[in-house]
Amino acid sequence: MPPVHLSRQLSLYNQFSTNALQSQRGKQAQLQEQMATGKRVNRASDDPNSFNKARQLEVLTKRYDQFDRSITNSRGFATQSQDQLQQLTERMVEARDLGIRARNDSFSEQERQLMANEVRGIRDAVIGHLNSKHGNEYIFAGTNTTEQPFDAEGEPTADLSGERRRQIGPSLNDDPALDSNRMKINITGDEVLNVAGGGTIIEALDDLIDVMEGTAPMEDFDDILGAVDNARDHLVDRAAQAGSIVERLSLAEDQLRESTFTAEQQRSELEDVDFYELATDFQRTQASLQATLQMTSSTLQTTLLDFLR
Repeated sequence: MPPVHLSRQLSLYNQFSTNALQSQRGKQAQLQEQMATGKRVNRASDDPNSFNKARQLEVLTKRYDQFDRSITNSRGFATQSQDQLQQLTERMVEARDLGIRARNDSFSEQERQLMANEVRGIRDAVIGHLNSKHGNEYIFAGTNTTEQPFDAEGEPTADLSGERRRQIGPSLNDDPALDSNRMKINITGDEVLNVAGGGTIIEALDDLIDVMEGTAPMEDFDDILGAVDNARDHLVDRAAQAGSIVERLSLAEDQLRESTFTAEQQRSELEDVDFYELATDFQRTQASLQATLQMTSSTLQTTLLDFLR
């Protein structure tokens, strides 16, 4: 009978010690994994509620990243548009200054012809600005950004009225046309070319060249200079419009990055470890494991001694 009794005792002690050791070692392995990953929640079974909330926040931050890339690209496009419009304004100021000089009766026809040639060079530069690119995209081509928008004479080569719109944040309305986060980022070719009240910026320069060369009546000089002034003011307004787009994109970027930071912080609180607490738990588990090993060894030795007696 005693041997049977001892066998049962040893079996119970062995089962108890095995379960205790497995539990302690499992806890230790979990803590080691948390140390390696820096995360308290590595899988759904660790904390289902926190895991699910963290995954939702992960999806949200990925969407924010997409919006951030869209804003960055859009801002580069809008900044390039603003720069080109400012340069167009400067070209128009240069043409106006030449026109005012040519208006002076003290200049000869030959001298006016030389100034007209300078304006013609400005006109060519203006067409170059109208065909400028951001990367591989023509910035004043509307939505058809792969095709050159203006020919050598400054005439549109296609419909340039298309608006480029980009999603810069979560949709605020099911109707894209009413969604304020679906933002127009371009100044269309039509908006740049056509001056309010009639005419185009190219026509204003052509008329100035004509009057300086004497192919248009001198009495029209003041009206033509007025048209050049209007074209200059028109371009100033378009540059300001582009500047407003850049400013709004910068504001949207700041707000988006603040939202991203908040979401990442919430996600961190849900699944990241507190390393001080983790180190304390690991030391506690290590001590508990050692105690379990010592207790198991002592218990088994005592049981054998009892049997020998």
